[in-house]
Amino acid sequence: MKVYDKPIDILILNEKTEQYEPFLRLHAHVNRASETERLSGGSERDTVTLTFEVRYCAAVADISYNTENYRIGYRSMMFNVAAADDYMEGHKTLKLTGVKL
Repeated sequence: MKVYDKPIDILILNEKTEQYEPFLRLHAHVNRASETERLSGGSERDTVTLTFEVRYCAAVADISYNTENYRIGYRSMMFNVAAADDYMEGHKTLKLTGVKL
């Protein structure tokens, strides 16, 4: 049984100010998806990707179809939502893939 014990903040883009604002505070099951080092223009950069699994609720339904409007705050770090998976649209959990900014 998964434990949803890590607090995360979901931020939403305010289209008028073009700033991300607090939207939801949830508890998630967090797992490291990958960590890679990329060379871009001769520089090195670490990219951390985490998977955040949250219990499904009406408030997170829009994230599945509009990932670009949301970010995840976790342990003083910000993550872009790269993907959202509501497995077989069962509305039990929502798995968010976050890439560290």
